[in-house]
Amino acid sequence: MLRRTITLNLAIFQMYNINKKVLKALRRLAAELPPIKMVACVLNSEMKGDEVLLTGLKLNDGEEIDPEGDYTFKNPLIREVNHLLRLKKIYKKHGGYEVILYCENIKNQTDH
Repeated sequence: MLRRTITLNLAIFQMYNINKKVLKALRRLAAELPPIKMVACVLNSEMKGDEVLLTGLKLNDGEEIDPEGDYTFKNPLIREVNHLLRLKKIYKKHGGYEVILYCENIKNQTDH
């Protein structure tokens, strides 16, 4: 279904400007792509030693946790990818062929 849509809309993706037809096609493509989650950033969270003991977290190096000490942990923030935004950026910068490659790449990632 995705490949057929891509080939049907190939004629629309000839200019690098986004007009109404292109935007409509990009929206259709984005709706057909599967949801993917990626790490957006890494947040540092600080905790007291007694809080760390209560939660049951352990240190990587095997040290004992000091109840009086302060500890910093890195937590990744995971968000769902906005395919429409990515498709618009790719189209403006590279054109329709790169949009097709992006869609095939996302499809291949989720097939495995």
